[in-house]
Amino acid sequence: MKVLLIILIVLLLIGFIRFGGTVEYSADGLTVLVRVLCFKIKVFPRPEKTPEQQAADEEKKKKAEEKKKKAEEKRKAKEEKHKARAEQKAKKKKKQPEQEQAQKPKKGGSLQLILKMIPAALETLGDLKNVLRFDDLYVHYTIAGQPDPAGAARMYGMICAGGGAVTALLENNLRIRRREVSAWVDFTTTEALVYVRLTITMSVGRLLRFLVAAGIKFLRIYLADRQEKKHKSKQEGQ
Repeated sequence: MKVLLIILIVLLLIGFIRFGGTVEYSADGLTVLVRVLCFKIKVFPRPEKTPEQQAADEEKKKKAEEKKKKAEEKRKAKEEKHKARAEQKAKKKKKQPEQEQAQKPKKGGSLQLILKMIPAALETLGDLKNVLRFDDLYVHYTIAGQPDPAGAARMYGMICAGGGAVTALLENNLRIRRREVSAWVDFTTTEALVYVRLTITMSVGRLLRFLVAAGIKFLRIYLADRQEKKHKSKQEGQ
């Protein structure tokens, strides 16, 4: 009983663990960070290696190449032996015409089943709102003011007009704590620029509940489709 209680407590604590990541795109390039609890790990770009690490990597690479070369030589020698034996056997036997059979493509599954699953898939995507939380969502678009300042001003007006609809769409379909979507015109540049920072977090418990619920939903559709096919085949057999 104590062991079961400890396991339940551990699972409960794991369920409260939050993890996520940050994606940032700026003039410095793309940066991707993964965060678990209070630990942050840079996934991209990889940190630059020290001279000692580079020397160790070169040594590993050299050893791997030597090992690969020896394995290749051994493989070629083995192939030569097999080839010589095959030629000797071929001389003893009469030549027989080779029959080439075209490989048939695998038979596909029912399209009707996929069509039945589409509404469930859309509903599942909507459920992601309860799993994902956007801590930060920043998009700043810089419109190039040259060589057409009037066109840039028109584009700015169009973006501002459509910004309200985009913001409403985001708020209705996502849980966002902090957001800022903006645009401005830089009349000194000829290149359009964009800055994006996106931070997502989720809890292990919510993610597991989502995956289990989605799995049960699709499994029910699949089993119902199989039952329907069995019923039809029985009716056709009678």
